[in-house]
Parts: sequence; structure tokens; C-alpha cells
Amino acid sequence: MAKRICRNIVRRYDMDQISTLPDDVLVRILSLIPTEQAVYTSFLSKRWKSLWTLLPVLDFDYVRFSEKHNALSPDERKRRFLDFVEHVFFLHKPEPLQNLRLAFDIAEFEDYISKASLLVKSAMRSNCLTIDLDFTSQTEREFILQLLDYDAWYTLPRCFFPDQSVSQLNLTSCKFTSSFYESFTSVKTVKFSRVQLQRDSVYHLVSKCPCLEDLHLIYCKFPSSFFELISPESNLKCLVLQDCSGNEGLFFEHAYIHIPTLLQLKFVGYFTTGYLSIYNSENLMEAEIDILYCPPNKHKLLCKLLKDLQNVKSLTLSSNTLEALNTNGGINLPTPFNNLKHLIVLGQADREKLGLMCLLRNSPYLETLSIDFHRIFETEDKILSALYNLDEETVLQPHLLPSECIAHLIKIRIENFLGVKAEMEFVKLILLSSLCLKEMVICIHSTYNYLKFDIRKEHHKILKKKKAETIDSLLAFTRASPSAKILLK
Repeated sequence: MAKRICRNIVRRYDMDQISTLPDDVLVRILSLIPTEQAVYTSFLSKRWKSLWTLLPVLDFDYVRFSEKHNALSPDERKRRFLDFVEHVFFLHKPEPLQNLRLAFDIAEFEDYISKASLLVKSAMRSNCLTIDLDFTSQTEREFILQLLDYDAWYTLPRCFFPDQSVSQLNLTSCKFTSSFYESFTSVKTVKFSRVQLQRDSVYHLVSKCPCLEDLHLIYCKFPSSFFELISPESNLKCLVLQDCSGNEGLFFEHAYIHIPTLLQLKFVGYFTTGYLSIYNSENLMEAEIDILYCPPNKHKLLCKLLKDLQNVKSLTLSSNTLEALNTNGGINLPTPFNNLKHLIVLGQADREKLGLMCLLRNSPYLETLSIDFHRIFETEDKILSALYNLDEETVLQPHLLPSECIAHLIKIRIENFLGVKAEMEFVKLILLSSLCLKEMVICIHSTYNYLKFDIRKEHHKILKKKKAETIDSLLAFTRASPSAKILLK
């Protein structure tokens, strides 16, 4: 079957035209299709027999393999998958590979665990630029159980790892102990997702990677709820900490980062008692912060964090973070953002308005502002109530945003604009205060088109009427800048 399919691809009118192409072109074509299909081309002719062995990319995915062999029993599919991977490893020629990916839930291969572990070691020892090992469970139920039971995750074996050619290392759903391995001398990028890290593994990883520039830790588990990454000698440029947890699956109580070379930081998490602090952050240029604070002094803790971020040029803040800033009445920050050029905020105009005004007043050199007024309505009644809630209170008076505070603001983009009173008041105020504004993009059409799916047809006329009224009001607002344009999308 595979032989017949491949011949149909390369032969037309009994003439083999593709085979006349140079080897490097054919190998490039083969690298664009799944590895298994590329190997099948060896049945075409002598010309094609060994071309697949020159592939720069190998991608072994058990889910994809199973779909192609669903007529076989589960046990036979597993055996054939391991045989196929072993066969390719044995015959493949070029080194270093550009990319090697091995994706299968090794826990399902209990009857073949010895062979499966050997293949994992072979992958880890590969002379390859990028190694990607993914041990995620393939069924939804098992995946959920896998998330809850960190201790059951597969432990990467001890071996000579990684090869000096490895530039990027991706691991998913496993346990990793950095002390098992030698120095990661050439690794520049590390991306761990759902990885259980043993004590000091992050520090050892950073210290053993003199070339490491990008470190992404997503849904990872650490042995302690106190996260510390102190490495003044590191060359790390980008750090992502997203939804990680400490012992027993609890969120961090405190996170402390001291990486002087850091240029980009993304932190998404939850604090019950502590906070995030960044030391020696003078070089930090870009930060994205999404923190849900529960401590009673959350405003004070957030102000301390924002002081650590005072040199950034680009800042993204979530609704949760804005809400913490909002709790103290939106007063001025201890330290202004004198270097901030680009601000992105996710929030609701009626809930975080004071916090948003506070940020704008303390960003005197801001040039671009992007806002996402994303709302979640549980019922149809709440949608309609929000659209016509004319009694909604607003405190967005002109003194909250003096013109001199946003004298450099030239471009604004607002996503998920609905036209509720607080949103309209915000647009009205910022148009009155922005003397140099050139463009305001308001995404309203897509918002109303989306709402049509959430309410009954008999209410569509209400939506249409409200949308038209909102657009008329927006275009009629007074603009302080004579060159300001309002673009509706």
C-alpha cells in the first residue's frame, strides 16, 4: 500500500520527473512530510532508497503513528512504533540533526520498557541542534491524572547528555535532575513544560549553561514553595515562569529573581502570602505580569514589584494585577515609569479604571497603549444588562488624566470593545487628554458579531441598535489632537 501511494505521488504519465532533481532538493521535500512517510519513499526505486537517511529533521509521534496503524492491536502498534524508531536511528546518517522529536507516553509501554528506555537514551545522546522529548499521556483521562500525580512522571535516565551540538532542549511531562548530567555547554534555549524539577535543578541548569539565553518553565513543579533563581554570572536574556507550583502542588509563597542580564520576563502565577521580587533589574526591557494576589497588603506588594520594573520599555499587566493596583484608590506610584514606551493591559473599564488611570499618569513617555476589555457573561440577561446599564457609576473625570501625563501617546488599540458606559467614558477622557494622538483603533465589529452567538435571534435587533448608537457616539467625541483618527474594526 505504501509503495503504491508513493509511486502515485512521483509518477505521472509513466514519467518520473521528481527523481531528476538534486539530492538536496529531494531531501528538502522529504523533510516537509512526516518522518514515517518519508521513510516509505525508500520503496520507490534505488534512486530513493537511501534519501530519507539524509533527513535533517526526525519526528517520531506515537499518536500520529497509531492513527496510521489503527487496524493493529494496541500491543502490536507499540511494538512496531519502537521498531520503527530503532530502525531509523540505526540507519540515519547526517550529523548533527537540525531537530529530533520523540513523543510518546512511556508509561503505556510497560511491556517494552527496556527497549523504550534505550531509545530515550539514544535520543538524549543524539548529535542534534534541537532535542524535543514529550512524554505526555495521549488520552484526556490519563492526561488529567498525569497532571495530578507528579510522582508518577517518567524520570529521565542518567546518560551522557546532552551532546555538545545541542542548542535547544525541550522536555514535557517528566522528571529532570540536572545533577545527573554534565555541563550543557552549548545549550541556548531550554523549554520545560509540566516537568518536575529536583532541588536546585534550575540553578544548576542555569549555571551549567554558559550560553543559555532563553529559559521557559511552564506548569513545572518545584520541591519548595520558595522559588529563588540567583545567578549574577548568568547570560540569561529571557525568563518565562508560567503557572508553576511548589511542594504538594501549592503555588509559590515567594519568588525571587536575581539575573542582571535579564532583558525579558514573563511571570504568571498566584501568591497566597508572598510576592514576586526582582533584584538588579536595570537591564530588563520587557515584562509581562499576571499575578493573582491574595495577601491583605497586595497593593503594597504590587507597588514594590512595579518599582523593580521601573526601567522596562514594554509592560503587559493582567486584570488581576490591575485590580491589586486599584484597591488603594489608584494613587500615584512610588516610582514612575520614565522609560516605558509600550503598555498592554487586560482588564475591564468598570473594575480597574482607577488602576489604569494610575498607570497612565505614571508613564509620562508612553507612546502606544493596547487594552483588551475582555468580558465573560454567564447569561443572556447579563449581556443585555451590560449594554444598557446607564446607571453605572463612573469617576473618570478630566483631573484623573491630565494632558501632560500622556503628552507622547500617539497610538491606542482597544480590543473587545462593547460600548458599556465605563468603556465609553474611558475613550471620551483619553481623546480629550491626548494632544498628540494620531490613531485610535477600536475593535467593535468582531465583538458584536461574537455576541450574536450568545443571545437569541429576537434580541439581535437590540444588538444592532446598540452598536449603531455606540459608533455614532464614538465618532462624535471631541478630540484634543486635530490629527487623531478613530478606526473601527
